[in-house]
Amino acid sequence: MSDLAAAVRGSGPVLAAPIVFRLAARLEQVELDEMLEDPATAAFVLRSAQSLFGNPLVVNQFQLGLEVESLDGPLQRDEIGNPTPGGVRDVALSPQVADTPLMSNAVDVAGRLSSELRGTAQVLGVLTGPATLAELRGGSLDGLAEMYAVMARRYAEAGVAGVLLAERPGAMPTQASTTTAATLAELANICRYYSVASIWLAPSTEPPEGPVDVVLGAADVVPADVVRQPPADDAASRWTGRTGLLLTSGELPADADPENVTAWVERLGGISLGTRR
Repeated sequence: MSDLAAAVRGSGPVLAAPIVFRLAARLEQVELDEMLEDPATAAFVLRSAQSLFGNPLVVNQFQLGLEVESLDGPLQRDEIGNPTPGGVRDVALSPQVADTPLMSNAVDVAGRLSSELRGTAQVLGVLTGPATLAELRGGSLDGLAEMYAVMARRYAEAGVAGVLLAERPGAMPTQASTTTAATLAELANICRYYSVASIWLAPSTEPPEGPVDVVLGAADVVPADVVRQPPADDAASRWTGRTGLLLTSGELPADADPENVTAWVERLGGISLGTRR
């Protein structure tokens, strides 16, 4: 059983991993557009960040709302990089989203990292969570089930260890649980077929119901802002001694101090897979 598979089942040592994307780009002085448009550059940048921090899990991208952006251009974003909920887009999401340049690039990055980091770290293929996509589309979940299924298959075939459905901090699942479960059902089935973990990161709520392997709610994540500071005993004690998967609530701010990030990874037990005994 892989480290990630054990973690999503709540067994084995904690698998702790701050989410790093824009910070990685800043450290290599690479613009975000280049990260999204050039898979070779993005893979190099994210691989370098993994080497620096010793992170056991690496995301291929963390541009939430990328599925909408791939069809309808840039979204308004806050200072962290999360899409702002204003300005609803009338965008039809469908399986064809997987063939757009931005989403094809994301799969390419996932494949490169899965190959290059084999035995050192595992890769999470990121998709925007249903609550966030609904927020950007006036509450609509139309087309998400089919799009998620195709993207899950693409990611699995690229060699990822897990598919991460990530919500914008502050986004709240508002659909009936039966509707959301149906939206995620085929993605979950495909992930299980390929022995890929399915993870739903919903950091602003109690864990919503869903057919995925694990749902991480507000109590199950480390606030990203906390990792800006050194892991003093009083700050770190809440999350030490855990088992299972432990992610940050979202990606770390681009201006985070790398030394603090490394200290948190070491303090929480998220050593890279290649150094495990």
